[in-house]
Amino acid sequence: MKVTLLVSEWCSVCPNAERIWRQVNEEKDFELEVLDVAQPEGRKVVAEKLIKTVPATLVDDALKKVGVPGAEEARELVRCAPPREGGGEAREEAGATMTMRRGPRHMVRASVVYLTLAGLTLVGRGDLLGGGIGLFHLFTYGFLVFMIFGVAEHMLPRFTGHAVRTGWLPSAQLAFLHGGLWLFVAGRWLGGTEMAGGGALLMWGGVLAASARLLPLVWRPSTAERAASAEVA
Repeated sequence: MKVTLLVSEWCSVCPNAERIWRQVNEEKDFELEVLDVAQPEGRKVVAEKLIKTVPATLVDDALKKVGVPGAEEARELVRCAPPREGGGEAREEAGATMTMRRGPRHMVRASVVYLTLAGLTLVGRGDLLGGGIGLFHLFTYGFLVFMIFGVAEHMLPRFTGHAVRTGWLPSAQLAFLHGGLWLFVAGRWLGGTEMAGGGALLMWGGVLAASARLLPLVWRPSTAERAASAEVA
């Protein structure tokens, strides 16, 4: 079973509809796809189904609801879907999303925290480079890398139509990024070369884990490109 939720950036209630469907999707085993009507995939569905307003819900390509469904109403629409079994392999997130999921939200929050720490340290040190390599990495790695990965994880699924890989890899990514940065900074400040080297390896491990999750989104053709190729064929 597949549920397609049509949304738009200008729609103030669309995030509520997505929140409800994601909640139901945690309980019932069905494919959830969120399409922005400003993107080619969303525009195609709107044209085919003659949809005039969003949010709109389709179940197996049939229009079932216009507006925000209640939780019980959403459950009723997918009553034939089996319950989601716990302990199984983690599912992939839907391609587009109106609300920032927990993973990228954590990355952006961490980025702001690291920027604040770098700024506070800067007050005592005088300038960015004068604070040493540790302060420099709090800014360049802590702020920039976390912000880039967080925003990329949130935005790339919207523009490519592909899901970001979940499971154990996001946890490993965060552990490597945070642990590596603090180990590296502590090693530089304390003069521990081996400690700093171990931190650097963990930092690179975090970058590789993030790349393993994000590169497939841009490496494969987007859903719009695949649809165009299918029409030409």
